[in-house]
Amino acid sequence: MPLQQVYVPIAAILAAVVADVLLMRWLGRYRPADSAEGQSVQEVRVLGAFSPVLTWMKYRRVPPLKKLEPPAAMKPATMPPQAEADGAVNPMSVGLSPELNYRITLIVILAGAVGLTAVGQQILSGPHDVATPGVPYVLSGIGLFVLGRYLYMKHTLPRWMSVVGAPFRVMPFQLLLLALALGCANAAGVFAGGGPKMIHPWAALGAWFAAIALVVVGAYRAGEARDGGMVASVLGPPWSRREVALVAVLFVFSLLVRWIDNGTIPRGLSGDEGSAGLSAVSFLEGRFDNPFTVSWYEFPSLFFVVPAVAIRILGNNYEALRTPSAIAGALTVVGLYWFARPFFGRAVAGLSATLLSGLAFHIHFSRIGLNNIWDALFAVWALGAFWRGWQTGGRWNFIAAGLLIGLSQYFYTSARLIPVVISAWLVLKLLTDFRRVWRRLPDLLSMGLAAVVVFLPLGLHFLSHPEDFVAPVVRFSILTNGWLENASLANHQPAWQLLAQNFRDSALGFTTIPMQMWYNSGKPMLLALPAGLFILGVTLALLNFRDSRYWLLLLWLAGVVTIGALTDNTPAGQRYVIGAPVAALLVALPLASLAHWVIEAWPSARLMTFGAVAVVTLAAMGLDLNFYFREYTPGFRYGDANTEVASKLAQYLSKYPAGSEAYFFGAPRMGYDGFSTLPYLAPQAQGHDVIEALGAPPDWPLNGPRTAFAFLPERQNESAFVTQRYPLGRLQWFYADDGQPLFLLYEVGGN
Repeated sequence: MPLQQVYVPIAAILAAVVADVLLMRWLGRYRPADSAEGQSVQEVRVLGAFSPVLTWMKYRRVPPLKKLEPPAAMKPATMPPQAEADGAVNPMSVGLSPELNYRITLIVILAGAVGLTAVGQQILSGPHDVATPGVPYVLSGIGLFVLGRYLYMKHTLPRWMSVVGAPFRVMPFQLLLLALALGCANAAGVFAGGGPKMIHPWAALGAWFAAIALVVVGAYRAGEARDGGMVASVLGPPWSRREVALVAVLFVFSLLVRWIDNGTIPRGLSGDEGSAGLSAVSFLEGRFDNPFTVSWYEFPSLFFVVPAVAIRILGNNYEALRTPSAIAGALTVVGLYWFARPFFGRAVAGLSATLLSGLAFHIHFSRIGLNNIWDALFAVWALGAFWRGWQTGGRWNFIAAGLLIGLSQYFYTSARLIPVVISAWLVLKLLTDFRRVWRRLPDLLSMGLAAVVVFLPLGLHFLSHPEDFVAPVVRFSILTNGWLENASLANHQPAWQLLAQNFRDSALGFTTIPMQMWYNSGKPMLLALPAGLFILGVTLALLNFRDSRYWLLLLWLAGVVTIGALTDNTPAGQRYVIGAPVAALLVALPLASLAHWVIEAWPSARLMTFGAVAVVTLAAMGLDLNFYFREYTPGFRYGDANTEVASKLAQYLSKYPAGSEAYFFGAPRMGYDGFSTLPYLAPQAQGHDVIEALGAPPDWPLNGPRTAFAFLPERQNESAFVTQRYPLGRLQWFYADDGQPLFLLYEVGGN
């Protein structure tokens, strides 16, 4: 047979098939009508689909056709008009019809267009140096307006919205909310500016709070399934009333040991606390109102709003500065229980929180009116939220973790460790469980976006003033302040060896080497009993290194050790506060593990074992409480002699009426203006430093209701000129607790 006779039929068949396929795709949406004429013509089907070509070939005619209606089960009742991208949220799954989803998205677009153009115009109408950022807002608003008109004309949503929203697993309108959240956060920084006074105060604060609300609504994954059994298996059983009551009791106890008598324990008010108090007062007096910049010592200024609230209620005193720290410390104890519960169960959570509640080191920093204690609070709650989200996939947990991470950056510098620990943990997890990390990527992106939105206004300031960002680190870093080079020359040791020794000393600050600086107690963080258990806890964590739960603890601990090693005065107590919760947890772990092992081997000894654990825990708490309140603080000298002078003088002057004056004879050792304790505790007294020694009676007019003249011991002879010029006053000495004279005070009434 000639090849042409073979190819021609094959080509004809292929052409018929192609034509049939094309017609099937075009006319396949139709089926024969139910008419008398069409009843004699039976449609020919191929794989269940009506074939017009084969039907015509068989009957030489095609029955009347009508639009093919899909079966009810195949109707797109649960799908929007546009095709969904892989990973995108189906609006119908959360009760949104395609029409409602379209309407909400259109409203968000149009509202965003109006908002962005208004924000842009507000920026453009401001000072010239901040007008430029307004142009992108106006252009973005115009772009959204054009997009809104396009969607209005099309009456459907484009596929790209679902494609772009797929990485976050959010609906189209939520994707727009996330973009608007970033815009609002940026606008907050622009409206605030970089100075102590915000350019547009209400606009800045409103934009920031709006950004937080938008990122929460935009990132939240509505309609996510919640498997109660799965949640219980990874987070533990539901909280009972008894458990909640016990945690509440623990909170009250923790608050009491941190708050009662905090005006005298620790004694005196340091200059740093006074500076923090003055920064808070500047908010109350309206001289400083920008929370998105830096204040005293280049610390973020938002923190000082916290003591400002307490000062407004309690006044300029010790208690007002220290009460917020006491509350933060007590909340850290509760947060540690909440953090440890899904990790290791209620027993370890209860033991660790109980130990932290009585830890002398943590109690001490909960009684100081500075920002150090807040980093531990953010660490336990942020890491706890992250772990819950990781275990359950709950989007809200990731969002909460992101919000806390972003907010923590407005407090003490060691809070920068929190995102570092999470990132390092994710890198390890990526190497061992790539699929799970990939599956959690949308949630991780949501967490990161929430953190960025909260932090962005302050971040913009740091971008404009990078020296403010690095100042708290550079100030004490041995890598930048010359300590490492000088120590290497002085000790004739290579730098790497000194660095290794610093890491050793930093690690031993938990158990062996006494803390320095702000916890100069002559003891490490942990006393002997908990220190021994801590070593066993670290050993247990290393033995279980394949368990990712322990990665988080070890990374947290390693981060604290690194901070201590790379800064001067190792181990400086104020830089270890963020490590107190993980230290308490590592003390509790071996205690609970030993009890579990004993009970497993000897079930009948259950009650005896529980009793032994309780005795050890209470003994550790009792020893710490006894050390802090009966040994350490009675003989504690807060700072040097100058600090004690400033504290006692400020307390005395705080009783003076408004308009009083104080002349301070302290140079060259100290000055009135050099200690913020004085203007903080006695703001109504106007202070004057007398630099030059008096050689004759002064001729200062005394116009206030009361005037004080304070002389340090080395300048007491000058008091004779003052008493000669202003007689009929009262002269008295003030002494330290050890009997050493602090200053001589002469006070008179005004003329």
